[in-house]
Amino acid sequence: MKSLTVIGVIMAAGASSAWGQQASRAYQSELLADADARTSLLAAGTAGYTEGKGFGIEDGANSLYVSGFMDWRYIWNNRSDDSAPGANDQTTLGFQNGDTKLKFHGNIGDEVGYVIQLNANDWYTGGAMAVEDAYGTYAMNDNTTIMFGQFKLPVLAADYMVDDPYVQGVERGVVNEYFTPMRSQGIAFAWEDQDLQVFGSFNDGWRSMNTDFNSAGEADFALTGRVNFKWAGDWDSFATADSFRGSEDAGYVGGAIHWQTGGETNATTDVDIILYTVDAAYQSDGWSLRGAFVGSNVDPAGGSDYDTYGINVQGGYFFNDQFEGYASWDGLMLDDDVFAVQDDFQNFLTVGGKYFVMPNSHAFVLNADVIISLTQSDDLAASGAGAGFTAGVPGGSDFLSGATNTGLLGDTDTGEFALRLGARVNF
Repeated sequence: MKSLTVIGVIMAAGASSAWGQQASRAYQSELLADADARTSLLAAGTAGYTEGKGFGIEDGANSLYVSGFMDWRYIWNNRSDDSAPGANDQTTLGFQNGDTKLKFHGNIGDEVGYVIQLNANDWYTGGAMAVEDAYGTYAMNDNTTIMFGQFKLPVLAADYMVDDPYVQGVERGVVNEYFTPMRSQGIAFAWEDQDLQVFGSFNDGWRSMNTDFNSAGEADFALTGRVNFKWAGDWDSFATADSFRGSEDAGYVGGAIHWQTGGETNATTDVDIILYTVDAAYQSDGWSLRGAFVGSNVDPAGGSDYDTYGINVQGGYFFNDQFEGYASWDGLMLDDDVFAVQDDFQNFLTVGGKYFVMPNSHAFVLNADVIISLTQSDDLAASGAGAGFTAGVPGGSDFLSGATNTGLLGDTDTGEFALRLGARVNF
């Protein structure tokens, strides 16, 4: 049961939507969501608040928990006059609703778990409430769990698979925005022992959240796989990008690959995609370091295939029990044979800090950082247009120019930057 408990802690979905502990844990854990709940439901007929789970009711092996997450931001963006002509038009500022999430999760009996998560934000749903996660789990044994429904694809563990309340900056990096496959519908499995995790999924493909079976945004077939190896610490240590003072050493290295093909059945887009990554993390007493290399190959019908690569490095250090400084670098290498760009190697630097109002807790956090484009960032806004891309492929119509959560709007000159102030409540 010790192994089962570890699996549940990592795999249960949390207050946001990654695969993690029932309190917003990393994606890898979410696949085994019901295991942790099963080991904790020892007393029948109890109700109340449990940190990491939310407000809940338990009756033997049956439970229902309600949790949520709210993220507010103030963004001050500055671009050159060439990108925003007119008096003071180079400045864009205002408030943004990053995420407003509500989650229902729990267990039905000893083997079956469930997660339903809704989200509304300004930059993706336009303020409308949409289904993010809707899946069930079945524990086959102490090491293996099956998941079915809509969930995150287990690819970008260093960034996107960390749940929203636990990411290091005000927002994830540009490399994540370009490559993330987001959510899909399908089936998945997870197997885990003390130092090894193996995940696999058969699904509808890249960014196919909330699509019907006859949607053009779905692939004909899509397969996703990930393997993680841990040499120190517990698996649940990697559920957050922050490492509080007093944390033990923890380290892992992992890799994932996603393949999909389309265009051979009714309505699907004729494009083949391969996405792959190698990532690692190490954290200790008050500091953390994460990194990832990501690549993709996209082969659209009637056009040339192209390769794009990305590197993300991020780290944080606690100066005291409540204040953490952090920094990250994103490098995006575009294929200049396909993208009509001035700078095919895009660079972005983020520096900031966060204040944990409650020590050693993500319940209420204040954030402030600056993201700076070291290259001509309008190349990003234009890269999806005019090349026949869709929202279902890397660099598609929902990349940067449409997804303003990074705070960047695109600039014909170097030096665009955005000051981002944020507040998070996680319950």
